[in-house]
Amino acid sequence: ETNHSVISKHRLESGHDFDWSKPNILHNEKYVRKREIAEMFFIKRFNNLINL
Repeated sequence: ETNHSVISKHRLESGHDFDWSKPNILHNEKYVRKREIAEMFFIKRFNNLINL
C-alpha cells in the first residue's frame, strides 16, 4: 500500500494533470447543508471528478 493522496493516485492512474493556477469555483453557498447538496449535485453531474 502506498501513501499517495487521492489526487496523486488519480494523476498517476489517469495521466490527468491539474492546472493549479486556474481553479474553477462551481458554486458558492453560505449554508453548510445547501453546500453539501450542491457538492453532491456536482459530483453526480460530472463523471471526470476524482471524488468517484
